[in-house]
Amino acid sequence: GPMGDTVWRCFNAVFAWMPLAAVIADKIFCVHGGLGLTIDTLEQVAAIQRPIQKADTVALMDLLWSDPASHDSVRGISLNVQRLGIDRTPDRPPEPGECTTFDADRVNDFCRRNAIHLIIRAHECVMDGFERFAPGRLVTVFSASRYCNTYENA
Repeated sequence: GPMGDTVWRCFNAVFAWMPLAAVIADKIFCVHGGLGLTIDTLEQVAAIQRPIQKADTVALMDLLWSDPASHDSVRGISLNVQRLGIDRTPDRPPEPGECTTFDADRVNDFCRRNAIHLIIRAHECVMDGFERFAPGRLVTVFSASRYCNTYENA
């Protein structure tokens, strides 16, 4: 109804001003998604103008929707086939703005470049409520038990 539309617009007006990430004690970077193709420095994140007018910029896509690779031995940045709903990775590198997965080297490079010890993120269901990646430099935390009533996660 008309009130629902008003509430939706109000929530979106607030979201346009919300932080995209946080740094705790100068050592822990917290973000919804990840690093994707383009996020190299904390300054890049801080430079994103508020309010957000259009939520499809490359940096926003990376921060909100990118995921770590399925395991530490996977190398490189790839299209996120799970998020895109396709069966296999196309024979081409991802383009800026596409939903990607990133590898442990990307995590370690970001941490070293920004003097960060740990990245904490969410965005994807993990079965035990948390999952380590990049030898513990990145942790995914997910606290929605029985997510969508289809997962038997913690």
